[in-house]
Parts: sequence; structure tokens; C-alpha cells
Amino acid sequence: MVKKTPSKTKSKSASKDSATPPIGSSESSRVEDKISRTEFLCAAVAFAIGSGNLWLVPASIAQSGLTFLIQFTVCYVLAAIPLYYMEVALGQYTSASPWCIYQMLAPAMSGVPAAMAFNIVLRSTVLSVWVTEFLTMFAISLEGAWREPSYARCSHGDVCYDHRLARRCMFASPNDTSCAQFISAMVNTRVDAIKATPLIHSFARIFEEPEITLKPPESYVPNSMVIVALMLTWICAGCAATVGARFIGRLAYAVIAIAILTCIMLSILGKSFL
Repeated sequence: MVKKTPSKTKSKSASKDSATPPIGSSESSRVEDKISRTEFLCAAVAFAIGSGNLWLVPASIAQSGLTFLIQFTVCYVLAAIPLYYMEVALGQYTSASPWCIYQMLAPAMSGVPAAMAFNIVLRSTVLSVWVTEFLTMFAISLEGAWREPSYARCSHGDVCYDHRLARRCMFASPNDTSCAQFISAMVNTRVDAIKATPLIHSFARIFEEPEITLKPPESYVPNSMVIVALMLTWICAGCAATVGARFIGRLAYAVIAIAILTCIMLSILGKSFL
């Protein structure tokens, strides 16, 4: 019996070695697919509960299509809504604020409310910035109803790169007036310079403070549309906060419908943005 055990161990090790696929085989690609699917599922859970892993949403929509919509809906129903009602139930049962609930559950969890408060402040600031950027871009895009939008072409700046003129103006003559801006941008900038599309370049001028200005940084005034959008965002947030938890509870049912419509729009238009 003692002599047979090495042969068994050898056979087991040989079977294990034979079971391991090579690096370039289809089994290794399946493992990579499982890892990517796990990342997409984590992105769906984080996107349903909060604002984490948002950068994986366009990639997951571009690769998986409407599959991400199904994952998001399931995670929202099974995770986001129960967590919300569990938090409300704990507050109603104990008749205490979040600062006292976790201390009642366990003294070691007394620091959780401070972390939650910091996370809420951080998320509120980030969401306010996102809403402000969306409202600003939406208001500026309305000018396309009566004239050509300002972000349709490269109006100024050598860093702007209009890909629609690239094919027609790449080998154009220097006297071609329609390609003057494209040719000057190619001549004045280096080959490895990072160039942006007209849309990105136009909105970067609105949201970003210029590095070189004649005025001191203290006297810099942002775009008026950004200021109006920011004030509107904080007014809506203040109105929602004063209404109370009843409005927020009803809003939880409406968020899933808005999220589904948003995911459908991203799945249709997401590939054009990537």
C-alpha cells in the first residue's frame, strides 16, 4: 500500500497538470470573461446603490448591451430598495438618529455614522457637480434649435481637432480657406499633442478655468450658465430636503424608471460616445 501511494499522487498531479489550460486557450479566455462579468456585476450593484464604479458603466453597456440593464434592475430591486427600507425601519423602530442607532447595535460601530455623514457630503457634492454639468450642457445644446451650435465646429484653439475635416483636409493645399484652421492646428501643435473634439473642447472652455489669464485668479468669474445651473441644482435639492422622507420614499420608485430610460439611451448612444 505504501508503494502505490506515490503512483496515485503522480497520477493526480499529472491529471491536474493536464487539466490546466495553456495561456492562449479558450479556457483562459473564459476565466477573463468571468472576471469581466464580475466587474460588470459589481458596477451594476454600485450604480444601483450609489455612485460608485460609474466609469465602468459605458464600457459595460458597449460590451454587454442591454444585459447591463437587466443586471442593474435586478440589483436595484434586490439590493437598493431593501437597504433603503431597512434603514427607514431601524430609524422608526428605535426612534433615534443614525448617530445613536449603530451605537445601540454595537459600541464598536459608533464610528459608522461619521463615515456615513462624510460619504453623504462627498456624494452630494459630486452629484451636484454632475447635475450642474448636465443642466449646463442641456441649456447650451438648445441653441441648435435656431442656429448652429458653438460646439459643432472648431471655432478657435489649436488643440481642437475636428475629425470630420481630417479626411478632407489632411492633404489639402495651404490656400484652402475651409481647411485653414485644421492646417494651422496641425502646424502649430506637436504630433503627440493631445487634441480634443469640438464638443469636448467647447465644454472644457466653459467648465475649466484657463491656466493663463490676464486677470488674477481671485477675480475669475465662471460662465453665467454654470452659475444659473448650480443655483437651480441647490434649489431643487433644498426643496427635496424640506419635503421630507415621504417624498424621498415615493421618489425611490420613480428612480428605477428613470434609470431604465437612461440605460436604454446609453445603450443606444453609448457606442458613439466611446
